[in-house]
Amino acid sequence: MEASQIGAFGQMHKTRRALIDIEASGLGSQSYPIEIAIVDIDSDFSWTALIKPAPDWRDGEWDEISEEIHGISRDMLNTDGFPAHEVAAKVWEIVKDGIVYTDALEMDGYWLSRLAACATASLEGVKLLPLPAVPDDECSSRVHRALPDALQLKRQVLLSFETPVSERDD
Repeated sequence: MEASQIGAFGQMHKTRRALIDIEASGLGSQSYPIEIAIVDIDSDFSWTALIKPAPDWRDGEWDEISEEIHGISRDMLNTDGFPAHEVAAKVWEIVKDGIVYTDALEMDGYWLSRLAACATASLEGVKLLPLPAVPDDECSSRVHRALPDALQLKRQVLLSFETPVSERDD
């Protein structure tokens, strides 16, 4: 991936089918998205950004265990993150009217709605769909950073397309 694709807001890319991965401040009801990655299933396009917490998120949940897992600190977000409303606008620009797959439908849907609420973005026109269950051994190999995890999901999806239906476990 070219460095220009990391948090680059100037480029335009529209995807029909994408994978999304979100890292968050925790898993509770007051958690918020802190990093997002989008990977186009049909091309080499990928995009990721750290998210500077929106003002009304700052009193939300920050889980120290989550920070240990993903390695993203509040300082990193405040220094290297992009404003949440700008990230939201870019996400909708990329995925609007497309199909977006996730391995964590409920949580990613929640965090996307929190992201949308801080901007003039809407989830309307975005079809968020679950990926089939990922084997436990695949989950344990995740690095819990949005882009590497989304790229790993893409490899799994493409591999499943190559596997004849008769040989699949599902």
